[in-house]
Amino acid sequence: RAIHLWVVLGDGRVLLQQRSQHKDTNPGRWDVSVAGHVSGHNTPEETAIQEAQEEIGLTLAPSDLQRLFTMARSETGKT
Repeated sequence: RAIHLWVVLGDGRVLLQQRSQHKDTNPGRWDVSVAGHVSGHNTPEETAIQEAQEEIGLTLAPSDLQRLFTMARSETGKT
């Protein structure tokens, strides 16, 4: 499981981050504001808050988040 957090500024601009040149996949490419893997004991919301702080120094509260959608994890369509 993973989260992707899109940071949208008040004027509608979207904050992107550039991946490190040392990443195995897509080095140097522009990417979503924040992303991370959800560990077994965390909720996606907890992970988004933690990753935002770690990756871009952004402190968020649960009320700052808006879940847009959940993607199926398999061909069966189960989420």
